[in-house]
Amino acid sequence: MMSGKLLILGQANEAAQKAVERVLSSEVGKNIRDNGIDTKLDMRLLMLAGGAVLMLFGLLGVIRWWRSRDNRSQPMGVFYKVGRQMGLKTRELLLLRKIAKYTGLATPLALMMSSGTLQVHAHVYIEACGIQKPDKFIAAIEVLGAKLFDGFSFSEDLNDGLNDKEHEAAIAEALKLAG
Repeated sequence: MMSGKLLILGQANEAAQKAVERVLSSEVGKNIRDNGIDTKLDMRLLMLAGGAVLMLFGLLGVIRWWRSRDNRSQPMGVFYKVGRQMGLKTRELLLLRKIAKYTGLATPLALMMSSGTLQVHAHVYIEACGIQKPDKFIAAIEVLGAKLFDGFSFSEDLNDGLNDKEHEAAIAEALKLAG
């Protein structure tokens, strides 16, 4: 039994040697012997192939973006559409979005519907973030509020009807909700 396996292995070895001799005696074999095997790839071809792959991925990304560009969440789509119709700049839309996100509102639309909501949430944002120059921020909110609401004035004194303890409790509650 063992001798049969050795016989088969010996025959396979002879067949492999004959195949190698045939390859070496052929024209391909002569080129391999004369020139050596050229394992270096031409860098230009390699760069071209890499560039083609990158362009393919870029094209696929653009196609994917093009197909999903209208898939924004419905409330945010409405927010941007209404904001554009009201003449708000991108910077102002982003400011509203930042305030809404930081104070825990689901959508910035609530800030666009009520001047009181905008004032309260802007104050909470100022208190929570510890903005170093609130005057500049307040001026930006004034401009934004004037575009959104007639006769808007961002009063620093929102607690006219509240005493200090009630005002502090309201701010603390809003900060707790904000995170």
